[in-house]
Amino acid sequence: MHPANSFREILHRSFGLWREHWKFFLGIAVLGWLPQMIQGALPLTIPALALGWGLTTIVFGALLFGASIHYTTSALDGEQPGAAEALGSALGRGVSMLWTGFLFYLVMFAGLLCFVIPGIIWFFNYVLSQVAVMVEGLSGQEAMKRSKKLVGANRSLAANVVVGVPVLLVGAFLALGAVLALLPPSLVQPVNLGLNLIAGWIGQICAISLVVLFHSLRSKLEYAPTEDSIGFSRY
Repeated sequence: MHPANSFREILHRSFGLWREHWKFFLGIAVLGWLPQMIQGALPLTIPALALGWGLTTIVFGALLFGASIHYTTSALDGEQPGAAEALGSALGRGVSMLWTGFLFYLVMFAGLLCFVIPGIIWFFNYVLSQVAVMVEGLSGQEAMKRSKKLVGANRSLAANVVVGVPVLLVGAFLALGAVLALLPPSLVQPVNLGLNLIAGWIGQICAISLVVLFHSLRSKLEYAPTEDSIGFSRY
C-alpha cells in the first residue's frame, strides 16, 4: 500500500481502516470504557486506592494504545491482523510504552512551564514516540529522537494531522451530543454512558491517523533523508 502523502489522504485512509476493522476498534473502546464503569464502585476517597487505581488506568490505557498501533500497522502492511496478537505485542512492549510515554509527558510539561511555546514545539516533535516503540521496537530517548526526525520530514503535514483529526472528531461528537441533548431527562444518564463509549470508539481514529502519519513520514524520509522543513529544529 502506497503511503498517504497529504492530510486528506491520511484522513481518508484512517477512516477506511476504522470502518474496515470496526469490530476490533470497538472492542478496544469497550475495554477502555470499562475502567470508568468500575471506578464508580470503588472507594476512591482512600488516597492509596485512588493512586493505585490511577496507575492501573494509565498502564491499561498504554497497552490498549499499543494494541491499536500494532493492529493498524499490520493492516497497513497488508497483513491480516489479529486482536490477540495485537494485545500480546502491546503487552510485550508495555514497559517501553510506559517509559516512553512518561518521558514524552515529562518533556512536554517541562516545556509548558518554560513559557508554553517550547512545550507545544516539543509536543509536536515527540508525538510519534510511542508509535515508534510499537512499529520499530525503540524505547525512551531513541523513540523520541526517531519521532523528531520523522516529524522534521514534513512538519506542516504532521501538525495538520495531529491537530486537524482531533478537531474534526470533536466537532462531530459535539454536534451529536447537541442532538441527543434534546432527549427526555430520564434518558440523560444512559445516553451519557453511550456517548462515552462512542467517543472512545471514534477516538480510535486519532490513534490510527498517527500510525498512518508515521508510515507516511518514514517513507518520505527514506526518499529524502536530508530534507527538513524550516521550523524549530534546534529543539
